[in-house]
Amino acid sequence: MKILTSLFLLLFSISAFAGSEFVSRAQFTSLVADREPVNSVTTLDTSTSPLYFFTDIKDCKGCEVQHVWYLDGKLQLTLSGKASSDRYRWWSKVDPNGLTGTWKVETKVKGRVHATRTLQYTEAVQMQQAPVQTQLFNKLNSDCEVKLQEFSQKLRQYPDDPYFRFMLNKWGERCYGK
Repeated sequence: MKILTSLFLLLFSISAFAGSEFVSRAQFTSLVADREPVNSVTTLDTSTSPLYFFTDIKDCKGCEVQHVWYLDGKLQLTLSGKASSDRYRWWSKVDPNGLTGTWKVETKVKGRVHATRTLQYTEAVQMQQAPVQTQLFNKLNSDCEVKLQEFSQKLRQYPDDPYFRFMLNKWGERCYGK
């Protein structure tokens, strides 16, 4: 029985990764540039938006291609296009608006599903500052405010003084960057 189960799982996994008749690539990506996906992802967090899904359609000029988007099994959106050449690279995107969960896209060609991929979309992890970092940050901000006010007042009193102008600029760069 174990051998039969193992054989079934092996056959299922091979068929799941085999290319289809018309779809040579189907993948989630964080961006499409120059008509190509920049990466292939299975997990993203809410710091990345929108979500992109890319397909490379082959040998199907004139065929209708659809991306059917689901979130946790519920239909969200269906986008359609028509293959304008024998090799047709097509992508769609959605703005998940922070909706986390399992996103799934079915690629349909001629009304039949030829590829299915899933993506886990999770909440972004917020890094918390350590207490010492927070104290240093607060001290720097208070130092900045004090020094900027001090040199602003001095510059108002002595508008032609290059030293006060220089120090005001330096503290401005230190506090706010260039």
